[in-house]
This record gives sequence, C-alpha cells and structure tokens, in this order.
Amino acid sequence: MLFRAALEDVELAMVPPIDTMHIVNTVHQYHIWSSRSPGDLCHRHDPLSDAPQPQSSSQPHNLTTSRLLNNPPFSSLHTHFINMTVIDKVKEALHIGHSDKHDAASTASASTSAPAPAQAQADGETAVVPQLTDTPAFDKARVTVIFVLGGPGAGKGTQCEKLVQDYGFAHFSAGDLLRAEQNRPGSTFGAMISEYIREGKIVPMEVTIKLLENAMRDALLHPPSFPEGSTLAESWKDGKGLFLIDGFPRKMDQAIKFDESVCESSFVLFFSTTEEVMLERLMERSKTSGREDDNRESIVKRFRTFVETSMPVVDYYRQRGKVVEIEASPPVNVVYANVRVAIDQRVGLVAPA
Repeated sequence: MLFRAALEDVELAMVPPIDTMHIVNTVHQYHIWSSRSPGDLCHRHDPLSDAPQPQSSSQPHNLTTSRLLNNPPFSSLHTHFINMTVIDKVKEALHIGHSDKHDAASTASASTSAPAPAQAQADGETAVVPQLTDTPAFDKARVTVIFVLGGPGAGKGTQCEKLVQDYGFAHFSAGDLLRAEQNRPGSTFGAMISEYIREGKIVPMEVTIKLLENAMRDALLHPPSFPEGSTLAESWKDGKGLFLIDGFPRKMDQAIKFDESVCESSFVLFFSTTEEVMLERLMERSKTSGREDDNRESIVKRFRTFVETSMPVVDYYRQRGKVVEIEASPPVNVVYANVRVAIDQRVGLVAPA
C-alpha cells in the first residue's frame, strides 16, 4: 500500500499490477549502493550487475537508471519515468534512509533520559532489581565496615566467629544472606534468587548489596547485647556499629558500588595462605560438611575464581593503604592473636582479656 501511495503521488495510479516486493528490494539496493562516496562515481559497482559500471560525468548521481528500469518489473514503468524522482518518492514513502536517522535520534534520546528501573528475569516474569543510591546510606564516621577476604579454606569464618565473640561485631556473609532471603516467606527477591541459582547465574549485585544494607540497618536498630559494664556497648550507641562482611566483595564492581551506596569500608582483612594449605583444610572439612562443592575439582575451580576476580579487589584496596594482611597458615589461635593486634590498632578497640 505504501508503494502504491507513492506512485499515486506522482500520478502513476494507472500502473498495472506489479511485484511490489521486488521493487522494494531493488530500491533498497539502490539506497545502499547510492550512499557510496562521491569518489567512487567514476568507477562504481552496479548492484544489479557483477561488472563495474563506468559513470559518465554528464549522468547524474542516481544509479545507472537504464539498468534499473530495464530490470523487471521496472521495465514496465519505463514509459512513465526516466529519472530517479519516483525512486526518491518511493524511498520517502517507504521510509528508506530514514531509519538510521530515527535510530540515532532514539539512541541520543535514550542516553539523555533518566535511567529506567533495572530488571531481571525470574520464573518467566520480570522482577525489579533494587535501585542503589549514589550517596552512602551510613556515615563511615559512625559505622565501621571491614571486608573479610581470603581464598576458600583460608579460615575467614572461624576468625570472624572469634571477633564477634570478643569485640561485638555483627557478622554477615553475603552467601548466607542470599540463601536466607531465598527461603524467607514473602521475600521480595526470593524467586529471583532461586531462578538465578538454579540457572547457575550470578545474582545481580544490586540484590546482594541491598540485602547487606538491610541487614546492617536492622542490626543498628537492634544492636547486640553485652554484659553490664562492658566497654564494647559503646561501639553500638547512638547509631554506631561494627560490621564484618565475610566473602564480599568478590568483584570490583561490587566493591565500588558498596562503598558508594552503603558505607565506605574501613579496610580489608585479608587472610593469605597457600593453595596446598587451603586444599588440605577443605578436603578435611568435606568429610563432615555435606557441601557439594567440597570436592577436589570444585575446590581448584574456586581457587582460580578467587585469584581472577577477588584478588583485583584486594590489590585495589592495597594501593589505597586499606589492606591488613594476615598469614593464615599457622594454627587458628596463632592467626587470631595477629588478628586482634590488627583490630586493636586499626579500629581502636581492645577486647576484654
């Protein structure tokens, strides 16, 4: 219909029935071919022929008109027009040549418009990913956040348990929070988390960071209890708090976004040891843990993942003087003695004897 309308525009309504799709395709070829640079006019390639077609200096830049019109079904229209005016009308009616401009305008408009809410697919439905702010939710002067990093089997969890007991830290594991949210009745993100885990995909970092923020907020509203007269209670008064975030951030984008939208971290407590030590510990743990990933093949893959994705995070904070590295190969109590020294110095706390 568009093509017929274009013909009527140039008073060719009496043209007999023709193969419009063939014409559309030919016009489209013309559009592509005619868009070549003027420098090619002296020796151009006709899209209707395999042979180069010389261009006379007197012939306008409008394709080799005779070859186009001699190509069925255009030959039947030859008596009605001998130049490309009609072709231009057809192009305009069919919007050929306008799509690029339209796409460019759309792209520019999209780039300057406000970002739409992030979304993710879960169970065939669109699930809204939480939006993170560009300003921290908590004041770093009142809230202390320590990232606890180290390879699998480095002893992060064991050392965090001791810090919670002696210093009154709130301890959060990103993985534990995701699993708990997945199973919580009425969860906002539970279905999404289940779908991502089932498909072996990484849960959007916005979800993980929002869960950490929510857990921190809840802890500040309901601080841990301490024995009467304990000096550790001072760390949780008037909106203050101490947080250990275990196994997070795993990637650079997580680290940067958490610092930006939740709270700037105080430093990274990094437990370093050899792969041999970590493998030995994990293989021993596998005897009772019941975890599917506590097998040699999975453990080796986890080592590689940590080196490739998490070590850049450690290096990023190390360059900023925000890494406390602890040698984690010695026995647990020896490691913890070194951890206490670091906490006392960096946080200004002294745990009860």
